[in-house]
Amino acid sequence: MACGRRATVGSGVIDLATRDFYWNQIPRDAMESLVANAAALGWRAALEHDLLPRAGRYVTDYAIDERRADFACLLPYPSRSIPPASVLDLGCGWGAVTTGLARVWDEVVSADSTLETLCFVAERLEQERLRGVTLVRIDPLGSGRLPFSDARFDAVVLNGVLEWVGQSRTDRSVGEIQESVLREARRCLRPGGALYLGIENRFGLESLLGARDHNGLRFTSVLPRAIARLVNRATKRGDYRTYTYSLRGYRRLLRRAGFDEISLFLPKPSYRQPDYILPANRDAIAYYFGRVSALAGARRFAAKLVAGCGLYPWVADSFAWIARVPA
Repeated sequence: MACGRRATVGSGVIDLATRDFYWNQIPRDAMESLVANAAALGWRAALEHDLLPRAGRYVTDYAIDERRADFACLLPYPSRSIPPASVLDLGCGWGAVTTGLARVWDEVVSADSTLETLCFVAERLEQERLRGVTLVRIDPLGSGRLPFSDARFDAVVLNGVLEWVGQSRTDRSVGEIQESVLREARRCLRPGGALYLGIENRFGLESLLGARDHNGLRFTSVLPRAIARLVNRATKRGDYRTYTYSLRGYRRLLRRAGFDEISLFLPKPSYRQPDYILPANRDAIAYYFGRVSALAGARRFAAKLVAGCGLYPWVADSFAWIARVPA
């Protein structure tokens, strides 16, 4: 089911984009080869053959792992049958979240701006024999309005996406673009529906200790934005536009976008591949670090101390937000 640069309904992808766009962990020609091999060898074999040598084991496992959709337990699943329970996966990437959602939801609409990526997902869904999924190519999320009607979905998913949307254009501030994307997501939600936002904490403990930011540098997420921009430019990485926020910063951003009922959960070890999703309360966090966490030694002691003081949500490495629309 490999398809060319011009998508049609017959290729398995509905093309609603107004311009060509490409983003992926591997170059476009390599991605085209991967799509062809997915049809010839199977989607898993294609990832091992074409993605693994170029992007490494972590990215390959990330592309495969349907556990990335385990946050679906937090989403409101309507009891009605008409219209069918519908979820929108924005920035579906390799399709791991889409396939996980498709095993539960009646209808999944998966949108991305890269045609080759969607062609791969089409092959993956076909080989997994999953139905009820519509693949849609859209313009980058920062470009403006989503091509979906008001109150179309019961849930909208932004999993590892919001931090990247500021790179799609430079004529508006990153905060304005991110707020606009969240407003569009809210517009598409039915009464009682919810947005899921999986994303890093700007002041997560790993970031404070020097984990690399989305630009490949250390500490830029925790620096003031103006200084982060200077560091980015000095290292020839262009402007700094992959913004993440603090716990309080995300609440403010979601409220500005029109969400009122906002709940925080803490995915462990991260939102990317969660093994556990904790309510952000002291008892749940203390139990996790006391009985479940694999941390040892000084790191375990420090985590238990921070959790016992009720401070852990402020320095958790990543967040899972549920923002609801009133019923």
